Order: sequence, then C-alpha cells, then structure tokens
Amino acid sequence: MGCPTRAILGGDLTFTIQSRGTDGAPIDATGNVAYKVYEEETGTEIKSGTMAKLDDADTTGFYSELLEVTTANGYELNKSYTIRLTATVSSVSVAKTFSFMIIGQATVAAVAATAGDGATLAELKAICEYNGWHDLTTTGLSQLTNFINNTIELLCMLAPWPEYHKTNGFQRFEAVVTSGVNDASASTTEFVTDLTNATDDTYNNRNLHITSGDLEGQWRRITDYVGASKTITVSPAFSAAPADDVTFAMYDNQAVLSETNIVRIGTIITPKQTTPLIEWTPDEWLNAIVVQNTTGPPTHYALSKYTSAGATKLDMHAYPKPSVAINLYYTYQTGPNTLSEDTDQTTWPSKRTYLIAEALRERLSAIDRDIGGVALHSIGFMDKINRAFNQSRPSFLPIQAKPMVGIGAGKWNMNDINRFNVVFE
Repeated sequence: MGCPTRAILGGDLTFTIQSRGTDGAPIDATGNVAYKVYEEETGTEIKSGTMAKLDDADTTGFYSELLEVTTANGYELNKSYTIRLTATVSSVSVAKTFSFMIIGQATVAAVAATAGDGATLAELKAICEYNGWHDLTTTGLSQLTNFINNTIELLCMLAPWPEYHKTNGFQRFEAVVTSGVNDASASTTEFVTDLTNATDDTYNNRNLHITSGDLEGQWRRITDYVGASKTITVSPAFSAAPADDVTFAMYDNQAVLSETNIVRIGTIITPKQTTPLIEWTPDEWLNAIVVQNTTGPPTHYALSKYTSAGATKLDMHAYPKPSVAINLYYTYQTGPNTLSEDTDQTTWPSKRTYLIAEALRERLSAIDRDIGGVALHSIGFMDKINRAFNQSRPSFLPIQAKPMVGIGAGKWNMNDINRFNVVFE
C-alpha cells in the first residue's frame, strides 16, 4: 500500500491499499473501503468517496483510487493534505492515513512534456511555468491567463498578419418603410402603429423619422418592436408624444456588423458602384443626416466602435439613407480570440505558435515580467517578427501603393494611407 508524498497541481495522484486479515494474508474488506481528503487542519473534507478493487481477478483485497489534483477541486499550491481510509476487515474496524504536499512542478521535464505546440491555453500556461511563472494559486493562474492574452494581443499589433484580414464582410440595408401612428395615448417613447408585420424586433435599430405634424423632422432609433401589438419603442424620447395619425418613415441606415472582434474596416463597396464608399466621421454622418436628409444609394459611411460582452463590435452608418434594399460588401481585420478555459485554442496559426512561445519567454525573462510589453519591441525580437511576417504573406512581391479607382493622382484619404502604408517624401 502507498501514496506519493508529493503532487503536481493540475495533475493526478493515485493511492493504493492492501487489505489483510489478522494472520497477515490478503483478504477483501467487508463492504467498501472509504476515504476522505483533508486540507492541513481544516475539519471538513474537500473530497470523499470509496476505493475500487484493482485487478480483482488476480488479486485479493487490493484497492486503488485516483485524485484529480486541480484548483477546481479545491487543491492549492504549497499546502499539505491528508487521506484517511476506513474499512472493516475480519470484523475489525481499521483506519489508515496518507499525507502528501502539492509542490507545483515536480521536475522541469514533467512540465516541458506537456507544453506541446502552444495551441491551447493549458499548453501556453505550461510554457510559462517552464520559463519561470511560479505563482500557481487561483489568483496567480488568473493573472497568467491575462498575461498570455495580453502577449498574443501585442503580437497581433506588431504586424498585419494576413490570417486576420478577411474579405467576406457583408451588410444588408433594407428598404425604407412608411407608416403612421395609431395611438391616441402615445407616449414620448412608445406608441402603437399602423404597421402590419407581426414578427417581433423586425424594425429594431432602424431610424424612425417623423414626416408630419408638430414633430416633423425629429428622428429616434427604434429599440424594440412588438409584432402582436404593432408597438414601437424609441430612444431617446421625442420632445413630445406623437399625435394620432402622424406619419413616419423608418430607414435602415445604421447596423451592428455581425462579425465580432473587428479591429478595423477596409474598403466598402456596393454592387452598382465603381468606386468605394467614402469614410466619414460619426459627426460628419450625423450632420448630413440632420441637415441634408437625402435618400438614395449610399456613397458615404461612418463607423462607431464599442465593446459588448467582452468583444469588440462595430456600428456601420450609411449615407444617404437607402430608399431601396441594398447590400454593402467590405474587407475587415479581426483581432485574436480571448482565451479563458484551458481547452480554448488560439486563432493564431499553429505553424507560427513558436512565436507566441518566444514572446512569452522574452517577456518572462525581462524585469517585472515586462509589464508594458517593451521586450517585444527589441531589435532581436522584431527581427523574428519581420521574418515570420514575410513567411506568412501569400506573395513575395512588394505591396505597391497606388491611387484607387475614381481617386485622382495624389488625392489620398487617411483610409488609403493606413491601408497601403503610403509614405510622403
């Protein structure tokens, strides 16, 4: 019988016992062999159960059990634990205890063997532990996860990796819908309409423009539509409640892009235009909507970036307001996914995982674990970045900057400059 005296946090521990009679011969226990695991001098066990017979066909009274020594099961680094076994053997109640301590890393080789290629969070953690991250407490592991995510984010900022550039962006703007208020008790934010669509949320996020009455010219964004009652809710509130029979138009010229974690948008085009849409600031778009208030195929757009549920989202605002349904197509760049569970995999290509490992080692070897990421901007590491980027590009030809179709020579907007890395001499 026996039990290891040391355990690795995140690994397994197996203990065994051989039951013997009063004459010392092997004998099965009467009933179950029970066990409880205690942390140091805490009076409540963190684990209990019964042991199973091992190789029962060829042995007698031989029992074993495996413990998963993880933080999720209540185990902590540098703490000692006691296993107490109880059983009845030959009508006698017996007890036995084992003790072990969690030391984190038994050997460097044990951790290195689990490091793999760094594709999962667990493998990246193992790389960090191998290279000097010793705080394996619950708080320490949480900080290690943040450190790994931060390192991958920094790598994505150091070069325009082609794997994060997408060409399949698509957004549909529906045709304008006109109707009227059918509510003598309307409020400034909610009213029943003459609409016939019975599907909830059909008109959510559209802009509702009042086209008659005292509120003519005011517009608000629709936050909810109830199909059963044909009720619209807007935000913010109108300056007064719309009167019964007032008419309005709903324009689909603002949309939340379906792709998540977008870093930036590139070219936006429509099927019927030969030139890309021109980018505006949100202020310019708002001014055009309020002052000019025209309709037609979009020629300009603005973007608003925000965070929702931890992911970066983008709102696209089109101008003029589409009078008929139209599709917009765009290129875009995403950022890396955020790792939280040990089984989460990076969106970073596996063939280039070595660079993540190099970045983690570089930062861990720096003073204070390179809190600001300065170590990754060193000449030596940037040389590795440049080599990896050149290998990742699908073409070995240089990217040449040139005016886009429809833009005269020498006329560049900031979108062009950022996209083609134009340098003015």
